[in-house]
Amino acid sequence: MLKHPLPAVWLLLTGSLFAQIPSWDMTSLPTTRVPIRHVIFANAPLLSIAMRRQITKALREEKVAAVSGEQDLAELADEASERVRMAYQDEGYFKVQVEAKASPIDSNGLARWDILVRVLQVSNTASAKSA
Repeated sequence: MLKHPLPAVWLLLTGSLFAQIPSWDMTSLPTTRVPIRHVIFANAPLLSIAMRRQITKALREEKVAAVSGEQDLAELADEASERVRMAYQDEGYFKVQVEAKASPIDSNGLARWDILVRVLQVSNTASAKSA
């Protein structure tokens, strides 16, 4: 038997109180949309105008930490290349290599970004198998 049950009771009560804390991160940083000036698609003739607009819109809606650095923008560029890769794969081009880069643009004192997405290589595996 415990001589002093108070510490044990205190631990049980505080443990259950901490279990009640919501799961959202109380120290999360404020986010903002990335000020994208242009998304440029190079060497992407199979990408329709509608798909280009859809990708551009999705990228402009992405949010990053308000104090984001170049790492966040590099990740956004990676997402751009992945979206183009998926669009090509949806059309049957499974071996597509895409690279993207976010470049800072000083536009009237405002920090804005251009994202260049370049398709490097495309091969249609479906047509290669049937030939």
